[in-house]
Amino acid sequence: MERYYRQLSKADRDSIYCFFSEGLSRQEIGRRLGRSASTISRELRRNSQPLGYLPDTAHMLANERRKCGYFKIDHYPVLKSALLDGLSKRWSPEQIAAFCYGKTTFCHETIYRYIYRSPWAIKFSLYQFLWREKPRRRKRAGRKSRSRIKDRVSIHTRSKHIDNRTHYHHWEADLMLFKHQKHNLITAVERKSRYLLIVNNPDGKKATPVAQRLTEAIAPFKPKSITLDNGIEFAHHKDLPAKTYFCDPYSSWQKGSVENANGMIRKFLPKNYDGEITHNMLEHIQHIINNRPRKILGWKTPAEIFNRCTSN
Repeated sequence: MERYYRQLSKADRDSIYCFFSEGLSRQEIGRRLGRSASTISRELRRNSQPLGYLPDTAHMLANERRKCGYFKIDHYPVLKSALLDGLSKRWSPEQIAAFCYGKTTFCHETIYRYIYRSPWAIKFSLYQFLWREKPRRRKRAGRKSRSRIKDRVSIHTRSKHIDNRTHYHHWEADLMLFKHQKHNLITAVERKSRYLLIVNNPDGKKATPVAQRLTEAIAPFKPKSITLDNGIEFAHHKDLPAKTYFCDPYSSWQKGSVENANGMIRKFLPKNYDGEITHNMLEHIQHIINNRPRKILGWKTPAEIFNRCTSN
């Protein structure tokens, strides 16, 4: 019996037809093709017609089923229940799969495929329960060019221990804007723990209040470095309580931790949000994100890792 399953090819089906016509058993056909007897039995059961098993017809039927898609989750109520329960808790597919490991068996790609391709999932727009709420996966697009900032230090001069996340107290920061209002948010993420801080900033992109509010938020945690992008809101970076580094133009992925956190916040506060933003609202969002188990942290939460850091 083979260890890893692979789809039957047209040549395999031609061989099955010949061997079966000769009267060979399913076990013998499987042995000659290096397949399990159950694979041969399933093939004959699913693709036989009133005239018997015909390889061309069998291959056509198999391809049609593959094109329409077979969704494991639709056939197992336990899996569908686990999926819907996890999505209701705002868990990612990877978190759902990890939590269910040992109880039910499916991987996160099975969940993504189901959400994006299953007619039932599409009908009920299950993608809206994902953090990014995207109906399909898209390529990242570069941002517009930013003006140069005086005395900026390139990210390429950062120490390796910062790049490798082997030490605590190194942060990334960004400014989150909204389409219909001047109000914005300052976000900061500790690189090793992925712990998130969200700071209210009603003063637009003025560099002075941005530096003041960011300093007030992270100074108690004794930051050693802060990585920023090239936005003019960070022009007063020398007023921040740590050494600063700047990403390359069009390279927001170089501070991917805070960009990822911003995407999570957008689940609660989309770019076109024009309502009131309160301190309690931001604390609630921050609490939810910091207490989500993360694969990158071995399914621990950012709060767990960060509290261990600050207690030392």
